[in-house]
Amino acid sequence: MGERQSPHPPCFLLFLSFHFHFYFYFFYFYFFYFYFYFYYKACNTRLLPFERALSSMQSSIMNHSEIAWPMADPALTQDILTVLQQCTHYRQVRRGANEVAKAIRRLTSELVILAADAVPIAIVMHLPLLCEEKNISYVYVPSKIALGRACGVGRAVVAATITSNEASDLFCQINLLKDRVDMLAI
Repeated sequence: MGERQSPHPPCFLLFLSFHFHFYFYFFYFYFFYFYFYFYYKACNTRLLPFERALSSMQSSIMNHSEIAWPMADPALTQDILTVLQQCTHYRQVRRGANEVAKAIRRLTSELVILAADAVPIAIVMHLPLLCEEKNISYVYVPSKIALGRACGVGRAVVAATITSNEASDLFCQINLLKDRVDMLAI
């Protein structure tokens, strides 16, 4: 009977060999790409191209301080974020531009805190106009990430408000903070 022949010609083996090497090199390329990416990120010795773009964008964000007025100084910012975090436990905080606008219109807002590094800054620029119309104090803090952490969320928050509650234990602290913010605007 003779020898049994393979159903696939020998060129098929070359085809499999080529694909095996292709996937092998493909895997190693991405393995080393991610290895070097995290190595450079950990060493912080050099910025990758998209990180350069992010750092230049962050430096341009800091130029919005002329638009964001009144800006809280570092000591006042720390006090604002501390009181805001305490008010979060008492459920006296509304966060987000839409929620803050609703609280201002309903006159339940005591103090409005806005992020100066909101991108674009125009998403919070209608809130100072509403605050001035309703005679509510407002202030800008430098970081939306710090504002989000003070509100008790892991995301950045561009606007937050402390709502009024006369029965709260924090009523005196909120009024003192409001007076300091009013003095800042003068």
